[in-house]
Amino acid sequence: ECDVEDCWQREMIVNGEPDPVTEFAFGGKVYVRRRAEEAQESFPAISGAVTAYGRMLLWGLMEQAGRENVYYIDTDSLLVNGEGLERLKPRIKQGELGALHLDRIAEKVIIYGLKDYAIEGRRTVKGVKMNAIRTGEHSWIEQKWERFHSALHHGRLEDYRIRLSPKVLKLPYTKGVVLPSGVVVPHRL
Repeated sequence: ECDVEDCWQREMIVNGEPDPVTEFAFGGKVYVRRRAEEAQESFPAISGAVTAYGRMLLWGLMEQAGRENVYYIDTDSLLVNGEGLERLKPRIKQGELGALHLDRIAEKVIIYGLKDYAIEGRRTVKGVKMNAIRTGEHSWIEQKWERFHSALHHGRLEDYRIRLSPKVLKLPYTKGVVLPSGVVVPHRL
């Protein structure tokens, strides 16, 4: 415990520790932050098994739709053409847990890259906020709240600050070879 008005932060190197430890005081308490490690009670094999199951399920859905009919896949979704939709219809059960549901049918889709696409003119980009201001074809400016540790470091705890932060997408696709037709041939290990 410390004085409620006393706010500070320092990095320390502890003998035998490979990474520095951050110690900071705020609100009358002293906190220690170490580099994040696997929690003692965690069991990563469970999340690994769930992820593997989901990937194999998606692979089966791609096979059912016909790989030539699948335009894009993500963690929990497929973007298919009309033929792919017809082949997947037996698996579509709106509102049923574990079944497919049809999100929408679109006439115009542009796929820019991983988690970066436009459906009917509405662009979705992972990591870019919906209210970000577009400054170029692949760049935006968005508002970011100052993080607590940054405010503590700069001694500004009386209010929160918002800053404008540029975001530029890296476009090279590295998951496979993109053919002139747009088809991606995955790398083989």
